[in-house]
Amino acid sequence: MSVRRLNNPEQSEPTLGIKFHKGLGVCCGDTTTVCGYDVEAAALTNVTSITFMGDDDLPITVNFPAANTPAEIRKAIAKAFQDNGIDPYYKGDEWKGITVEEGRIRIIGTVQVISITVAGVVIPAVQKCNFATRCKYKFAFLYSTDAGLLSPTALGGVQIGAPAGYVTGVSATVATDVATALTAAGFTPSGVVLVNDDPISGVYSVTFDVIGAAPVFRNGSSLTSCVCNQTFIV
Repeated sequence: MSVRRLNNPEQSEPTLGIKFHKGLGVCCGDTTTVCGYDVEAAALTNVTSITFMGDDDLPITVNFPAANTPAEIRKAIAKAFQDNGIDPYYKGDEWKGITVEEGRIRIIGTVQVISITVAGVVIPAVQKCNFATRCKYKFAFLYSTDAGLLSPTALGGVQIGAPAGYVTGVSATVATDVATALTAAGFTPSGVVLVNDDPISGVYSVTFDVIGAAPVFRNGSSLTSCVCNQTFIV
């Protein structure tokens, strides 16, 4: 369900009619490129506008009432596209055209997204038109114990933070240290590192994504990938 331009934009939200999507024609060089456009923020609330390129290659800014939940944000963006002759629900592919998760708004389709306003700040969209494999991994460790070494091989690795570990209440620090260790070990993190602090069990649980299907080792043992899929990268 990617976001697609139409050759007949008056049918962007029809009660009756057939939509002719650009890039799906059989003649006249009717081709387009599908890309991903990412906007990231620590807190995705108070989303109030989106700017994208129109058919005349001029930017269009659409303002809307503040959207605060993922569902509200998706609906507001979809309506902004529909009101400008763009189909946000093209059903000819398996992409999720508009997603809001883990501190990121991602729009996939043939419409160039320029920026989105979040909490009064205009955040430029990052265009990503190349495909790559992204894999998700998880691990956990106890408070005040060594979080471990991360490496692409079973030997050596880069230390996560200090060997003394972490006390409770420092999830943000754990996330930063994991991301730093991944990068130093030669991995390319994708998105944010998620850390769950469980004071009842005295455990930090870490979830992260990296680009590529190469194994990730922690303290010499290979982490099992939860899932791998195709994604867009710069």
